[in-house]
Amino acid sequence: MRYTNVVAVIPTRERPTAGPIAEAIAPYVHKVLLIAHKADLPRQLAFDNIEVLPQKRPGLRNARNIGLQVAADLGAQYVLFSDDDVVFKPELLPQLFDIAHACPQTAIVSSAPRAFFYQLEIKEEEKRKPGGHPFILSPIGRQLAVYRLKTVQEIGDFRLETMEDLEWGMRAWSAGWAVVQAKKVDHGVSIPRLGPKKYGGQPVVERDEQMPKSCGYMQEQYAVPGGVLKHLRMREVVKDGPAFSIAYNWPEMTRRVRERWGEMGFADSRGREL
Repeated sequence: MRYTNVVAVIPTRERPTAGPIAEAIAPYVHKVLLIAHKADLPRQLAFDNIEVLPQKRPGLRNARNIGLQVAADLGAQYVLFSDDDVVFKPELLPQLFDIAHACPQTAIVSSAPRAFFYQLEIKEEEKRKPGGHPFILSPIGRQLAVYRLKTVQEIGDFRLETMEDLEWGMRAWSAGWAVVQAKKVDHGVSIPRLGPKKYGGQPVVERDEQMPKSCGYMQEQYAVPGGVLKHLRMREVVKDGPAFSIAYNWPEMTRRVRERWGEMGFADSRGREL
């Protein structure tokens, strides 16, 4: 089944991996947009609803916003954002679209990363509340996620050059929109997101330069009394793991959704309710 109200957007930078991903998604959506900066793409793609849009200025913020604008001009209701290195089962994509349609309170419906931490949370939730809602709560959209264009029209597009997905997620929660992660749709990655130049994508040095500014902006905007973050700050010494420390204010995040939409009937084993 093709979802004619969905446009897929795949930003890609100096990689050869986006073409097959676009071809996997194309049968399920109205159009696939490849926002490409110096990417190695096939000369001919298998579906005529795939369009390549060259991106002169690199960066995810710019690429994502180009995709949002084109999707809105096409009359789409949803944008499926996909990274250019994800591995997933395309036949499961309709589950993301169906959850978004059935739950108008959601700004984002995301696939679940195959990393152990995320899968453990889903398994624990099913163990404690078997057969509950088809999703768990998530602070942000992951590497394969459906964004609601109505929400974009309300709260705006992406603002930051890096950590742009985290900032948009915090803005959505602040406005009373829920962000969720499907339990039965998952994805992996085939290339390290940040690595040597030969991998393409965003260079480590570029992200490292931009991250303190992004963290500072979100700390000022969202880690305030009554805000959706408890804190967000850079770590002074980083050997392994993330370069920043973050704590979400889940009681406030969920309260805002309930205040806007009323009760959804969602409750998880961590005591979070919508």
